[in-house]
Amino acid sequence: MVGLIYFTIFFISAILELRNSYANSFVLFTVSAVFLKGVITKKEGYYLAGSILGLAFGVLMILSAIASYADTFFGGELSVSYGITGVATLPYLLIMRKKLSA
Repeated sequence: MVGLIYFTIFFISAILELRNSYANSFVLFTVSAVFLKGVITKKEGYYLAGSILGLAFGVLMILSAIASYADTFFGGELSVSYGITGVATLPYLLIMRKKLSA
């Protein structure tokens, strides 16, 4: 169930991101494909891998948004990516960390 929810979140984000950046959209489609593979094979390892990929991309997009915000002081435009939704996988990673360490 978790994989299907994250697949839907990343797939919709990827479709919405197509208007802004093809490269970011490709990454989001890749993360959603990892979650879909986990749903099909029913293996939690794919959920863990997708969560790590999504979180890493989300943190990268947050740093990019901060840089874009700093650029607005010099006359640039503010651009925010839907890739920030990758941070939504953090609760799942924390739950898995407790589960795996026990």
